[in-house]
Formats: sequence, structure tokens, C-alpha cells
Amino acid sequence: MRFYFSLYLLVAGLYLLTASGRIGRMSDSTTMFHVAQSMINEGSLSSEPCDPRYDDPQLGSLCVPGRGGRFYAAYGMVPSFAVVPAILCARALSRVVHVDSVLLAKASVSFFTLLVAPLSCVVLAMWILKLGYSRRTAVLGACVLAFGSPFWHNGVSGFLSEPYFTLALLVAAYLLSSPRIAYACALSGFAFGVACGTRVAGVALFPAYMLFLALQIRARRLPWIHFVRDAVQFSASVAFWGGLVAWTNYARFGSIFKTGYHIAFPTLSFTFSNPLFQGTRDLLFHGEQGLLLFAPWVVLSFLYFPQFMRKHPPESVLCGAVFLITFVFYAKFYTWHGGWAGGPRYLLPILPFVIMVIAPTLEAVQRRAAIKGNQRFWALERSMVILLLAAGFIIQAVTLTYPRDRYYADLVFYADKPLKPWWYGSIPLAALDYWAQTSIPKTEANYSEPDRSRTAATVDSDSDSDPLSYWKHADAVATEDEFINWLPHPENATLPELMTLKRKLIGLPAKAIYGYLFAALIIILTGAVGLKRSTRIQEVQSPAS
Repeated sequence: MRFYFSLYLLVAGLYLLTASGRIGRMSDSTTMFHVAQSMINEGSLSSEPCDPRYDDPQLGSLCVPGRGGRFYAAYGMVPSFAVVPAILCARALSRVVHVDSVLLAKASVSFFTLLVAPLSCVVLAMWILKLGYSRRTAVLGACVLAFGSPFWHNGVSGFLSEPYFTLALLVAAYLLSSPRIAYACALSGFAFGVACGTRVAGVALFPAYMLFLALQIRARRLPWIHFVRDAVQFSASVAFWGGLVAWTNYARFGSIFKTGYHIAFPTLSFTFSNPLFQGTRDLLFHGEQGLLLFAPWVVLSFLYFPQFMRKHPPESVLCGAVFLITFVFYAKFYTWHGGWAGGPRYLLPILPFVIMVIAPTLEAVQRRAAIKGNQRFWALERSMVILLLAAGFIIQAVTLTYPRDRYYADLVFYADKPLKPWWYGSIPLAALDYWAQTSIPKTEANYSEPDRSRTAATVDSDSDSDPLSYWKHADAVATEDEFINWLPHPENATLPELMTLKRKLIGLPAKAIYGYLFAALIIILTGAVGLKRSTRIQEVQSPAS
């Protein structure tokens, strides 16, 4: 237990150190936040205030007309419900410190998500250990997910459903692979139901978990009556959550079959109208969402999947099925890109399953021992593995604190310009350009509030009636900097996405930030020391391994 707690402290501490402290401007985040506020203020599931945009499939699911003339979101209720305690605590604290309650509530939601995200890394480490690998391999696998993939950015910035969905799927998989835990199948089904309550598309993965359960029974050479019993337990728990989802559908839209996507995506043919080849290409290589661009080590899972399958047939089928179902689903999905989130947002939940596939390779790399059958070229393969893993960590380090608000503002500004910058269309390249430009202030000391009078005079005075109106006036200003300065809160598109670098703008005293940094460093140090002791104990107890 100490090992897992130390791992959590290490990841959570580094996440706290790199926290943005805000949910951002992304519509999904603000919509789920509004739903959580409605739960507290009215006891309802409304997403108001919101702006209905029925003609846009990407925005049409944010503000859907429902019962009582109210507007609701199509998203799962679990994330919004989960952050209710965080908002209540923020409201109580705001009365004590006299800070804007809404801003503090948004920050608390961001921090709550930040503290949930490391749990996925811990469960992944538990699963790796369950399959017989060392603690060092478990730590390495957890760190690849935590710091070598876009999971890092989604954990410390914004309020999206992916960290919650990933955690629920992982818990369900771990429990199914642990039959000795009492009521493991029922608990696994409950966790899978939570995943479906977080994102309704998760139901597409139900066959993968059922197949995994069947292969587990076969591998243990048990009678098939055990499969029937376990499948009933799993399905009953999923059905419980299915009933809750149906109730929320009825409460919002008057039908248990309406999820809220029925207006933005009226038919299945439209929902999955993206060409498969084009979707596959974009999900893998696109400059803004490409999986192999943001996590190049994923290539290793394709190379070493046969080896993992020989060692762990049931787990390999589950990991492969989760990957294939999710990938094909979103390759065909009309809004495959996931909005202006940056990185392969929809594919984040499959990353832990991909890391499971390369667990034997991670073990072999640490021991400098060749994988069976590859002795001749193992030195070259080992170098390739290390290079790809290092590339993942470097890409996250470059892009993590790069302000995504700036990227998408620049995207709009240059959209109709004949000459586009060299980095246009690629977030990693744009991040490199951002860090290379000395003219852009990177610290609060070098930042000054822009003079907005000149740019304000060039735009429509009624633009405040439309919350997205500032994107419409990219042609009304001459330079990129003028457009950035005209945006609401231009500091969020100028300074790095780090809360600790915006102390004065946020209104925090210096002592508060220094205390925060000190606490984060203590948490990191405690976790690192605990992990070192835990791994050393295992090595002493099992010298042969």
C-alpha cells in the first residue's frame, strides 16, 4: 500500500507543480461546470447559461432544448456530479478569503480533476504488478502515462471527462483480472457503468470486457457456468448504471433513449460519416491531434503486441479490443478531433491499455536483457525503445505549458491569410516557435496589460452579445499580437499555462504561491523517497528478479 501511495504522491505533486489552475475557455469544460452549478443551485441538470447552436455538430450538444423549456448538455453526468463537493468547498472558502466565488469554484474543479488523474497511473501500476512484473516496471509504465503522454496536459489543464473515463475503464479492467477479490465482477461492472455514465460511448466497449471475462474463465480452466455467473454479476452492475443514465435522459429530454446528441447527430449515418481512411490518418498523424505525434512510443505496442499476447492472452485481447473499438469508433466519428482540446483527446483512455502491451518490453529494457528471439538486434531495439520513450517525455515538456488559447486564436487569425507561419497546423511546432520568440513575455514581470482601445474601436460594439464574437474579427486587426490582445483575458494566450506564473494577475499574495510551491515539492520528495524504498525492498526480497 505504501508503494501505491508514494506513486500517487509523486505524480500528484508534479501535477500540482504544473497546474494551470483554470478550466479554460473550452466549451465542454464550461458546460460541465454549469451543470454542476445547476445541481447545487437548483437541484437540476440544466447547462444554462448556454448558447444553442443547432447548426454546429460540435456545439449543438452543449445547449439542447429539453423538458420545461430548459436547456441541457448531452454529456455524461458523472464528472459534473463528482465536482459538486469541490464547488461547495470553494464557495465556503470564498466567503472567508473574500475572493470571487465563481473563479475560485472553477479553480477548485480544475484541481479536483488534477487530483483524480494520478489515480489512473496508480491503477495502471497495480495492473502491471498483477501480471508479475517488477515495481520498477510498474513505476516506469505509470510515468509514461503520467508524463510521457498527452494525459499530463489533460490532467492539469481544464475540466474534461477523459481523466474520469480513463480511471473507470482501468478500474473495471483491473478488477476483472483479479478474481480473488470478493465480488470482483460486480465491482468491475459498477466501474464500467461509471465509465458509461461519464461518456455514453463507453457502452461500445462492453463486448471487449465480456470477451476478456470469457477468456479469463477459459485460462483458469473453470466450467462455463462460472462465466454465466460472473457475466450476470458484471451485467447487473452495468444495468444499474444504465438505469441511472436512462433516468437522466428522461429527466432532461423526456425520453430514456435521448442522450442529447439527437439534434447535433440526428442519424447514425451522419454521426459516423467521416471516411475511415481519412480518420485513421488524422488520428495518427494530424498536427493537432495525431496520436503518434504526441505519443510516438505507441509504435512499440504494434511491434511487441505478439510477445505480449503469448505471455498474457486474455489481457492482450482486452487491450487490443479496447484499442480497435475506440480507434475505429472515433476514426469514423464526425467530430473526430474532439474540438479545440489539442492532442488526441478521444484516444487518451486507450493509452493505459497500450502501455500494458509494452510492459514486457519496459521490463527487458531495464534489465538490459534481450527479449527471447531478438538477441541479435536487441541493442538496436533497446536504443529505439529508449528514444521513442524519451521523445514522448520531451514532447510533453515542450507543449504542456504552451497556452493553447494562443494556438487556436492564431489558427483563426491566419485562416484566411495567404501567408501562414511555418508552424501553422501543428501544436508541437507552434510550441517550439512560442518558446523561441523572445518578444513574447514568459513571466509576469515582463507582461503588461495591453492597450485595448485601438483594437476595440475596430470591432462591433454589440459583440458582447455573442460570447464567441471575438473569433469573427480576425480580419479587423492588422497583426497577430493585436488580435491576441483583443481577446478576453489576453494573459491566458500570452503567458505560459502555469498558475504559479500568474500570481499577481490572479490576485494571490507571494507567500501563498511560495507556500504552494514548497508543499508541492515536499509531496514530490515524499513520493520519490517512498518509491525508492519500496523498489529497494522488492529487490532485496527477490534478488533473482
